[in-house]
Formats: sequence, structure tokens, C-alpha cells
Amino acid sequence: MKPSRGSIPRRSSRSRCIRIWGWLPSRGLKVARRIGFAGKQASVVARLLVNLAKFYMANDCTLAEINPLVVTKQGEIVAIDAKVQFDDNALFRHPEIVALKMIRKTDPLEVRATKANLNYIKLDGSIACLVNGAGLAMATMDVIKLFGGSRPNFLDVGGADGGWSQGSLPHQSSPTKSQRHSEHLRRHRQV
Repeated sequence: MKPSRGSIPRRSSRSRCIRIWGWLPSRGLKVARRIGFAGKQASVVARLLVNLAKFYMANDCTLAEINPLVVTKQGEIVAIDAKVQFDDNALFRHPEIVALKMIRKTDPLEVRATKANLNYIKLDGSIACLVNGAGLAMATMDVIKLFGGSRPNFLDVGGADGGWSQGSLPHQSSPTKSQRHSEHLRRHRQV
């Protein structure tokens, strides 16, 4: 228990969740009591924790967190905020979650890459790189950096099964400013 914002206590606890069984109500009750709840409040928190664990398992989450969980003056338990992260590699099993993604806030090239089942992240740089596998991508990026270069993107085709074609790759129709600058430098070095 740690003080947070004056005299408001902050409590946290960790407990393992076994995928086959999830969290049994008895486990939820044990954790609720461990973090300071008793009676009816402990039962409410236990049910909340058990349902959070079910949600986590059912949706292939990498994180499911309620923070803060508060007790009102009337003694009610309220989850004020929550954070959820999903395993990108399991999203194919959850089209309803993919549909919730706010595409308009994402880079259009990243959207195209996602539709082509590619991992793409736009970076500032001048040396393009297309690799098969995140490990090779990271090693290649290290070598490029070692020799003074930088990459304009991170594009990993990650063992794609052929469902994509070169036409579906998220390339730009016109080069970025850094790519134009790189091409300009390359031409002047050859002269």
C-alpha cells in the first residue's frame, strides 16, 4: 500500500492466471481481500477481477488493467479508467476488435500495410529496407546505423504466406523529403 495524492491509499497486487482455468471466484476473492476489501465490497471486486481475467484470456490481451479502482462515499466500487492491449499476432481471431481501431488516426501507409498483413512503421531515414522477420530487421537496422545511415521505415513481411504481392506493399507514390535528399546525395557522390 502506497500513499498517492495526499492520504488516498494506493494498493496493487499480482496474481498468476492459468489459461486453462482462468481465475476461479475463490482466487478473485483472495486477491480482493489481499488489497484491502472486505464483505460485500470484496465480493464485487472479486467478480470484477474474475471477469477481467476472462476478458484478458478470451481476447488474447497482452495487458488488461484497471487503474484507478475507487470506492465512492456510498461504498460502491467504480472502475474509473482501464487500459487494454491486444496481441497483434492474434487479431485475426478477433475481427470485432480490429473494427474498433481508429484508422483515421493511423498513418495511411500503416493502414495499407495492415490490410496486406505486413508490419510497417514509418521512421525518419534514408535507406529503405525490406526484410523477412523482425530479428533480421533489427539486425539490419543496427548495421545500417553502425555505418551512419538511418531507415525511413520498418517493414517486416514476417514469413507472409504469399497472400500479398509487391503491388500491395505500402510504398509511397512520391518519395519523402528525406528520401529525396538521400537520392540527391547519392547522385552527387557518384560524380
